[in-house]
Amino acid sequence: MQIKLEAAERLCCYDWPLNIRELKSVFSEFFALADPNEALGVSYLQRNKPQIAGSTDERVTPAPNSPGLSSSIPNRHELESLLSDHAGNVSAAADAVGKPRAQLYRWFKRAGLDPARYRR
Repeated sequence: MQIKLEAAERLCCYDWPLNIRELKSVFSEFFALADPNEALGVSYLQRNKPQIAGSTDERVTPAPNSPGLSSSIPNRHELESLLSDHAGNVSAAADAVGKPRAQLYRWFKRAGLDPARYRR
């Protein structure tokens, strides 16, 4: 399988809210629908995955409702602030940064943080 440069750039810049499973799905669908000699290009993404095909600037800009996070993977200090600001309420913290609760739990686990310690 070949991927055109611009399509690869879009795939790399996309936030992938559903993690690697979503990327795998894009490739699986492409393999099923495309001509074997066709390279994955932006035109395929525009037709089948418009949320990925948008301009790279749109996807790199932080969401307006995520003031507490400076990057896509927050550091320990940012996670501690998020837990403090929301009194250990993971659902509220997830809503504030526009991420699924499960993602925040993974981040907290990797950082060695227990949300229960921040509950009031």
